[in-house]
Amino acid sequence: MYNFAEDRYGRPRRITTKRGASTINVAGGDSPMVLVDGARLSDVAALRDMPTDAVDSIELQSGISGTSGQGTNAVAGVIYIHTKEASSS
Repeated sequence: MYNFAEDRYGRPRRITTKRGASTINVAGGDSPMVLVDGARLSDVAALRDMPTDAVDSIELQSGISGTSGQGTNAVAGVIYIHTKEASSS
């Protein structure tokens, strides 16, 4: 179970789980590939503009699993974001 906190502009501020606060850090030279509804996201900063209530699910794959599905560009892993709009289609 996750709880998402947003600022007044709808940008995500904090994700809280049953175990406590969690942080996802996407920094450094080896950034994971991010796909939103199958489309590759070139700038991770664009996720700040996505309202949290639009997200249906998030799937994380390690580098080994990511490269088997997405090729060698996914050596740092893959973050799959599925939106509610695409899931209902």
